[in-house]
Amino acid sequence: MLQIFGKMNYAPHILKVCHPGQSSTDDEDVTTIGDPTWETIGECRCDDNGGLKQIGINGQSYTYNYHIVYEGPKLPIRTKVRVFEADSTIRGEGEVIKSSKCNFFNYSEIWL
Repeated sequence: MLQIFGKMNYAPHILKVCHPGQSSTDDEDVTTIGDPTWETIGECRCDDNGGLKQIGINGQSYTYNYHIVYEGPKLPIRTKVRVFEADSTIRGEGEVIKSSKCNFFNYSEIWL
């Protein structure tokens, strides 16, 4: 069986995932929440939804803003993500409304 592994052919963007800040309580029971951190998942391809297409999730239709394909694990629904251009400007951001894992390659897809 032929197995092809390696980087995606076309992945001009960078995908990052937000991890919420840690909460801590001081001696006076004041709770503070630290700044969120952004973990780099890797290269990706981020496509705009210029045609206002919809996706179905559990019998409901959603109009998504971005469709992102990347190499890596499936992300949970409601995960906050950002996609960056090569010059570090933000291309798009939002919460994952649908997530799937491809069968053959180690690719995953998310819709924001």
